[in-house]
Amino acid sequence: MRCYFMRNGHIGAVEFVTDASDNAAIKQAELLFAKRGKEFAGFEV
Repeated sequence: MRCYFMRNGHIGAVEFVTDASDNAAIKQAELLFAKRGKEFAGFEV
């Protein structure tokens, strides 16, 4: 799955999330966002 980091309504960066289940992928994306949070407004998996 891909995790898109959003900035000003547009995709600013992409990370690949490797967890198999949706819930695990979301948790991994939350951790990635916490590391990059000041650069971006949100994320989408």
